[in-house]
Amino acid sequence: MKPYKKKRLHIKNMAYPGCIETVHEQALKAGLRVKTVKLGKLTLEERITEEQLNLLAEGLTKHGFEIITDKFIRLIESVKIEIIKIIHHGKNLPANQTYSTYLPFVLGREYNYLNGLFMRMEKTTIEKYILQQKIEKAKKLLCENELPLKEIAEKLGFSNTQHLSAQFKKTTGLGPYQFREQLQKSGKILK
Repeated sequence: MKPYKKKRLHIKNMAYPGCIETVHEQALKAGLRVKTVKLGKLTLEERITEEQLNLLAEGLTKHGFEIITDKFIRLIESVKIEIIKIIHHGKNLPANQTYSTYLPFVLGREYNYLNGLFMRMEKTTIEKYILQQKIEKAKKLLCENELPLKEIAEKLGFSNTQHLSAQFKKTTGLGPYQFREQLQKSGKILK
């Protein structure tokens, strides 16, 4: 069987650390020797056969992942992963940088190019995607019920609690306090 030409594969839909373990397991099941697995990337010790690639693709699909071969989709996935690392995994933006300066720095493309491609492929802007991820993180923090709204706003880079509240309500239809109250009533967080 002819070996596949690449040792590094790009994987779509890897957003959380638990995904790394799942992708690693699927690679082992396909008989692959894994070098590293990071969000969005699987690096192998050696080239793989088409049979192994097909086994891996099948296993990944069962878990909601897919191997990315298109360079534009790969770039969009890289944008998403960088945003997710910052918002959900505690990676900090370097001092005095914004997403519009950081993303071009790490991805090697101008922000306007990235945003235009993102808009064409995702039907939203990078800015709106960032906001969506911040609201998802705010929901998670509200579920944990450990931080006051002021700290959540600061942690997520909102200028103040009113800004977070307005964006939260615009996105979810509820204010953060209403959201937390509903969670308490449903028993999903402790009072």
